[in-house]
Amino acid sequence: MFKKIQMFLFFAVVLCLTSAIYADGAPATHVGGQLKIGLFDYSSGTSNGATGSESRGFTIGDIWIYISQDLTDWFSVDVEPQFACDTGATPSIGNPINSKMSKFDVTPSFDGWSRLLAKASLPGGVDLSFGVLRPRFTLDYGTELFFEDEFNAGQFTHSPFLGEMHESGLEILKSFSVSSVSIPVFLYIMNGAIDTGGSAYLDNNNQPTVMLHAEPELGPVKLTGSIALGKWDDKEINNLMRYSFGVMLDFGDLTIRSEAAGAVLQKALSSGDAKAYGYYFKAGYRPSFAKWFRLTFQQNLADHNFTGFDNIASGTTGERYLTNSPGFELYILDSAILQFAVDIADWRTYDNTNISQFVRPTLGCRITY
Repeated sequence: MFKKIQMFLFFAVVLCLTSAIYADGAPATHVGGQLKIGLFDYSSGTSNGATGSESRGFTIGDIWIYISQDLTDWFSVDVEPQFACDTGATPSIGNPINSKMSKFDVTPSFDGWSRLLAKASLPGGVDLSFGVLRPRFTLDYGTELFFEDEFNAGQFTHSPFLGEMHESGLEILKSFSVSSVSIPVFLYIMNGAIDTGGSAYLDNNNQPTVMLHAEPELGPVKLTGSIALGKWDDKEINNLMRYSFGVMLDFGDLTIRSEAAGAVLQKALSSGDAKAYGYYFKAGYRPSFAKWFRLTFQQNLADHNFTGFDNIASGTTGERYLTNSPGFELYILDSAILQFAVDIADWRTYDNTNISQFVRPTLGCRITY
C-alpha cells in the first residue's frame, strides 16, 4: 500500500514540476545537490579476539540531487533522489574486520527519496508540507547537520531507533514568540517509515504516528525536543514511543551541539519491550583568523536491549556502540570541504560474547553544487 502512495506522490510532484516548467513566465527550476567522495578509508582492530584490517582508496559514497520549483508565491515542490554505493566499509559487531571487504565500486544506484514534498505557505504564518520527508526528530539527521561535522555519520545518527527518522506524511510549522524567545513548533502526522521492508519494527502499518517538535531559541542557545507516539506492529496493537532532546550553543569560533534520544516498542521482544537510548556530543572550533580550518570532535553512543542495529533480530542480547572521533576539516572552496576523522570504537554485546574494537581513519570530500 505504501509503495502505491509513494509512486502516486512522485507522479503528482513530477506533473506539477512539468506544468510549471512549461508555463508562461514560470520561474526557473532550482537544481543542486551534494556529492560524497571517499579518498581513504582504513580500519584496524580486533573482533572477537581476532586481529584484522582492511582499506579502501577512492570511492563514491552518496549523491544527493536537489530539485525545487516555486509554482506560485505560496506553493512549491521539492524532489530529492539519493544514489549510493555500498562498499561495506563499516565494521560490525561479531564479524572479522576484513570480512566486509567488497570490490572497488564507483557506480551509484538509486537509493530512494531523501525528500519528495509539496509545500504550501498558508495564512497565519503556517507552513504545510506533505509527501516523503525527514522529520526534525533530531536536527543531526532531520536537517542533515551531520553533513557539516563528519564524513561517516555516527551510529546514533543513523540508528532508526535513535537519531534517524524517515517517514511519509504531513508537516505543519508555526513559529511563536514569547518575549525575546523564538519558538518554532512542528506537528507531524506520519503514515509509515521509509525503506524498512516491514522488518525494522517502526511504524509498519496505516495507523498514524503523531509527533510534536519544538526549537526554542534565545541568542546563541537553541534547545530542541521531540515526542512521537503511535503503533509499530502490523496489527496496530502495540505502542511506539520515541523522544529526543538537545541543545546547540554558538560562541562564534566555538560551536557545541548535543542530542539524546530513546525509543520504547511495546512487546517487540519475546521477553517484553524493546528499548533503545543514546546520544551524541559534538564540538567544533573554527578560528576567526583561519576560517579555512576547523577542529572537530564527536562522541556518540547507541545502546539497545536487543540484537540488530537496523532491525530487531531474534536475539535479545543487547548491544552497545561507543565511538569517539577527533578530526579536522579544510574548506578548500566555498562549496567543497575535506573532512578527516579517526573513529575509535568499542562495540560489544551486553554479555561481551561479541566485541569489536577498532580504529578507523577516514579522509573524504563533500562537494555542494
